[in-house]
Amino acid sequence: MPRFVNSWEESVPGWHRRLRAEIVKQTEESHIPSQKATRLAASGDYRIGVWRLPYGKMDDECGPFRNRDVEMNVWNAEGVIASAVFVEWRSDDPSCGTIDDFVYWADSFETREFGEAISEQWGWAPPFECGTVVIFDRLKIVSRRDVDRKAWPMLREMIDREFKRRSTILFLKAFPLEFEGKAGSIDYDRLFHRRQTAMVAHYGRQLEVEPIPGESGKKGWMWKPLGRYCSPPASEVFGEDDYDSTEL
Repeated sequence: MPRFVNSWEESVPGWHRRLRAEIVKQTEESHIPSQKATRLAASGDYRIGVWRLPYGKMDDECGPFRNRDVEMNVWNAEGVIASAVFVEWRSDDPSCGTIDDFVYWADSFETREFGEAISEQWGWAPPFECGTVVIFDRLKIVSRRDVDRKAWPMLREMIDREFKRRSTILFLKAFPLEFEGKAGSIDYDRLFHRRQTAMVAHYGRQLEVEPIPGESGKKGWMWKPLGRYCSPPASEVFGEDDYDSTEL
């Protein structure tokens, strides 16, 4: 398992200075954020850092919902191995904003499908009442640099450490980016379905996520509970035949 450190001072003498120098070097060469990381960890020659961006300002027209990016990067002497971007949503007043309000605001951020996935299965128990909601938005892994195959284990461990105390659900969409903008091409449906099915299985193994029941799951949306309490999908509570989110 990776050896995690919570601060510069907890590491061995001089380790923090070497790591700071590594961050500066990798920032210049591989686009790691230049500001000080929120969290840092090491496993052998591998490093992982977390960078939290500030939440956006509240908008009176969109209710209490705000979001921010959380970035994670894994690197070693070869350069950046994995770059992950998460979008973390919160409600400053869970008693005020409704799920319909959230769907409306998510649409303005071009994430309407995400809003509909929450509305479809969690409209009966809005997750924002329990904690923040996280989308695993983007991931890039340079496999040829990951000789020791540590990228996924380090990402899993850091996701747990970063979000377990304040977040309730992790969402992601299994979407093969190589098909973006290519709908309607020859054999698109067959090839896309085969690739997406493989991605769903892969993310299930690596992140222990599972497809959301219903239409959202058919589109590739997946979920798993994080550290704070999370209500299960409505179809698991009420049954797929009995639940209709439009009646809420």
